[in-house]
Amino acid sequence: MGKKGSRISSSGNAKCVKKTTGKGLSTPSRTTGTQAKRGDTLFKWLSFELRLLQRLIYRNKNQHRSSLFMKSVCTSVRFLKRFTGFIKQKRSSLGLSTLRHDGEFNHLFYLSLKSVLSASVEISRIHAHHFHVPLISVLFSIYSRLLYLLKRLPDSLDKAS
Repeated sequence: MGKKGSRISSSGNAKCVKKTTGKGLSTPSRTTGTQAKRGDTLFKWLSFELRLLQRLIYRNKNQHRSSLFMKSVCTSVRFLKRFTGFIKQKRSSLGLSTLRHDGEFNHLFYLSLKSVLSASVEISRIHAHHFHVPLISVLFSIYSRLLYLLKRLPDSLDKAS
């Protein structure tokens, strides 16, 4: 039978499909508890994108150190690190639902959103001139996901409360 809790069955057009077998518990339906976890999930994705961006900068900082787009990228990483550090600190003590009404949270959120937007403008300017295409394409995709996550974070905090 192979691995514990799984079986391979033949279904469809003679393709082998791996099915997991569940014992006793079904998958939970969408409830208000999952809405409360939405902000936590967005924060985890934001932290992941930040780590990915830091690794990419670490690999390419020496070559592009003096360029304007790299300076704006480093500035945005600095603000995002402050923002995620603040959330990590406050999340454990207060919970995510109370962060929306915190003045320091709003200030750090505004600074990080502004720096992500300015870095995105610089990256798109470099992309329009077709300079450093592989690096700029990856930065462009990372910053688009960061912008999406930052815009969704306040709404998820409102729904969690």
